[in-house]
Amino acid sequence: MTAIPNLIIGGGVAALWLNAQAHARGHSTLAVSPSLGAGQTLLSQGIIHGGTKYALSGALTQASEAIKGMPARWLAALAGDGGVDLSGARIACDHQLMIHDSSLGGRLVQFFASKALAGRMESVAPPSFLSPDRRVYQLSEPVVDTDSVVQCLAAAAPVWAATVNQIDIKTGVVSLDDGRTVTAERIFLLAGAGNELVLNNSRLAMPAMQRRPLQMLVGRGALPPMWAHIVGTDTKPLATITTHNGFWYIGGDIAERGATQSESEFLTTAPARLAQLLPDIDLSAVEWSCVRVDRAEPATQNKARPDHPYWHQQGRLFTGWPTKLALAPALADALIPHFSPNHADIATESVPLATTPWNQS
Repeated sequence: MTAIPNLIIGGGVAALWLNAQAHARGHSTLAVSPSLGAGQTLLSQGIIHGGTKYALSGALTQASEAIKGMPARWLAALAGDGGVDLSGARIACDHQLMIHDSSLGGRLVQFFASKALAGRMESVAPPSFLSPDRRVYQLSEPVVDTDSVVQCLAAAAPVWAATVNQIDIKTGVVSLDDGRTVTAERIFLLAGAGNELVLNNSRLAMPAMQRRPLQMLVGRGALPPMWAHIVGTDTKPLATITTHNGFWYIGGDIAERGATQSESEFLTTAPARLAQLLPDIDLSAVEWSCVRVDRAEPATQNKARPDHPYWHQQGRLFTGWPTKLALAPALADALIPHFSPNHADIATESVPLATTPWNQS
């Protein structure tokens, strides 16, 4: 039985960031996961939000203010500074566009031009693949290549390729699916949707988790590289488009509405809606597919989106969700003060990268 001062369960950005940051500060840590990035991390769009999309109501909100410092934090890490070295990871695009359709209200346009968003966005000329009369803003919010981020984080601190079956929070004994057993002084459960299964297997009822499902649209064809929100008068983007190895990956309102649709219905309505929003681009020859993903979060009243990262302590066990990819550093900051200072020599292992529609060979 191996003694681990600080065991982290999960292979997504929240678990791996915590593992890397704590290890860099001298803590003995180990992250355990059967694969890297499976679920929400690699199926996210890689957007490091600064909160602008949460201000589409025409006013700064709690959500927009809570996340506004995250682009600077990530950019520091991507430059090899800031406590976590992500200099080996790739920035897919150093900014995003906000493209409005013809229904955008004058009040929102006025808000975008206001001092409230100074430094976060600026009006720019439309790119060549859009009509020249489009109103376009450039957001100072980068988009990262999540494959390279998780691989870089996993290389920074010990990881094991295994699935956690059960936790005994009284003794710290943790059983793995490959027959190994470890004892941990502190256990940090950051496995996204996997938190629920581990808690249930360990007969722990708290904290409750919610799932907010999406059906994401994937396009393959002769498409211009794009990282953009298309916005209207709603408080959410009508569509959010990112580009991954030549594939378009589309979320936003299209994906939220698609969560209740069958695959066949979605693959009829979603491309048609996107064609309405982007009449400037010929989408007739694009090959469409879809991916379902659950946004796993702490349960909230009416399944509302949480504004902040969340963690809950039960003895030696700390269960958490960052609630957004961009907020992983904030969750790590909150949890590291609870780490055990004890030392152990921990070997690392090779853990495979999870697959996505755009990274399959």
